[in-house]
Amino acid sequence: MTSLITSDNTVTGGAASSFTTWNPTYEMDVKPQIASPGGNILSTWPQPLGSYAVISGTSMACPLVAGIYALIADVRGTFDPATLEALIASTANPRFYNAGTGNANVFAPVAQVGAGLVQAYDAAYATTLLSKSYLAFNDTDNLDMKLSFTIKNLGKSTVTYKLGSVGAATAYTFSDSIYPDLFPGLEVTDEFAEIKLPSSVTVRPQGSAVVTVQVKPPKLDGDRLPVYSGYITINGTNGENLSLPYNGAVGSLYSTQVLDTGYLSTSADPDLNPLTGNATFVLSKNANATFDVPVAVALMAFGSPSISAKLLQVNKRGTKNLGDILDSPYAYASRDPYPIGFDGRLADGSYVPAGEYMFSIEALHIFGTAKKKKELGCCCFGSLYY
Repeated sequence: MTSLITSDNTVTGGAASSFTTWNPTYEMDVKPQIASPGGNILSTWPQPLGSYAVISGTSMACPLVAGIYALIADVRGTFDPATLEALIASTANPRFYNAGTGNANVFAPVAQVGAGLVQAYDAAYATTLLSKSYLAFNDTDNLDMKLSFTIKNLGKSTVTYKLGSVGAATAYTFSDSIYPDLFPGLEVTDEFAEIKLPSSVTVRPQGSAVVTVQVKPPKLDGDRLPVYSGYITINGTNGENLSLPYNGAVGSLYSTQVLDTGYLSTSADPDLNPLTGNATFVLSKNANATFDVPVAVALMAFGSPSISAKLLQVNKRGTKNLGDILDSPYAYASRDPYPIGFDGRLADGSYVPAGEYMFSIEALHIFGTAKKKKELGCCCFGSLYY
């Protein structure tokens, strides 16, 4: 006989789990946008393993939100993604910041919880619809000081909406390393941005009003890339209390180092440890053959819109750049170690002859363009034979 024993979580209950995914994206969009229960969830499990289990993670949070989306779509009679996204975000419940030791007296960064904890019933029956699910003021280089959104009144009576703003904790991306700090342990501050917007708007039934929001970012150390955030509050005389999350960064995403270094490994090593000295590989053009291939591992300190792996042929006069290898460049690489295998083919599908070669790894900066200078590092070398 199996029984379930539970105990109250008095430290982090109702707050973001320590392993939750933080946003924003590298272009400063708010993703993920909402928080959902996902820690210690009782759910179904493969029958040979007991049929039921208590587990944590996106495997629990995502299906819950998917079900909520389906219920809201059924109630409202629409599957329009933008409409459902705006409803779920605007009715979500912001959470207090919790670093694993109890709630602080400041809202959690939007970078941690997005719009807040999803509220299914409120999203299904709200009669106020916002045109956006978040405002992204971007970084210092690309600052959008003024952004607008629309409030639409879907009800049968005129509604006056009282507008305001509340700041959330600012989180520093870096401290003393080119790698972002990890949570728990990163530094947060209660220094907020200044927000200007109208004090109220009145919207007739089936009417709409445009609201313009102006931001003045906090004066913080841009080299550490602090991400500030908060919520635009929208409280209507119809009893609906909505919020619109916003974020921005102090500093330059373009100037942030994305590529740390790289090294040569082999597909024969599942842990992709660095090889020492020169390495020799015997490759085959036979598609059915089994052989080990060289793997260039790029250590990414930050995400990159594009990683390019080029092959340099070594000769007596130096090196000759043969261009990208097969499948290169690679789009939207995360800051994790990025393995790039080479089976002897270039981007056009042709095989290179036996000889000595070097890998060259190029990583594009955030907001960079391929026509501008890239961060370049010659990461590894070896001899290839067929």
